Amino acid sequence: MTALADFHFLRPVWLLAAIPAWGLCWVFRRQADTTRKWRGVIEPDLWRHFV
Repeated sequence: MTALADFHFLRPVWLLAAIPAWGLCWVFRRQADTTRKWRGVIEPDLWRHFV
């Protein structure tokens, strides 16, 4: 239990960098989904045959 008590962040301001980092990961992942654009063009019942 003492290891958990000794745990602390020396510079907690770095945790604020996690917010934009998460946003960038979300944007890059969304851009990598090439099928997202086709889903709006092809009807859902036909989409099953393409995938």
